[in-house]
Amino acid sequence: VRGMAIQQYGSFFGMTPETANKLVKALENEQNPFVLKEGIRTLSNELRNDAVKALVLGKIDNADKEVRKAVALSVGSSWSKGVDGVKEAALKLMGDSDEDVRKTMLGYVGQLADDSFVPELEKVLNDPAQGKFHGDAMRSLYTMWYDYPMHKNTSKAAYEACLKYLKTTPRTKDIPAWQAIGGIS
Repeated sequence: VRGMAIQQYGSFFGMTPETANKLVKALENEQNPFVLKEGIRTLSNELRNDAVKALVLGKIDNADKEVRKAVALSVGSSWSKGVDGVKEAALKLMGDSDEDVRKTMLGYVGQLADDSFVPELEKVLNDPAQGKFHGDAMRSLYTMWYDYPMHKNTSKAAYEACLKYLKTTPRTKDIPAWQAIGGIS
């Protein structure tokens, strides 16, 4: 019930700093993973607020993968561009021990429009053993240069990394990943 109530704090138009701070205060000692996940999701566009940032980034090592996945979505939000500590958090989550958390971060880090992530995404794409993550890495690269439907991001490095991956040989049934091909559509 608490988690469902916390969902109602959110708004399409964001929230006031006062509301965000009240929600952070309510979540300070929260232990229930569902409530934490919903709180982080509700606060996901508010990382410019220092109290929110401290709460969300403070849960990066939470034992519950759904909580860490919510942190990844918050960190990978375009609203988090330029926020101190976000880059380090994204890099850590890109290497998370849980595959779902890794896939989430790899798929959303492109929202930050930061070319310094391109080499990290290329490492994933250059490793056939990480084939299950290729579609997510490509999704971020596409966001960094194609950015449909906004077309604000135009990273040449991300574009070149995409072309390089799509030209990968030898081809296998898994590489290039089918999600990487369909993602551009």
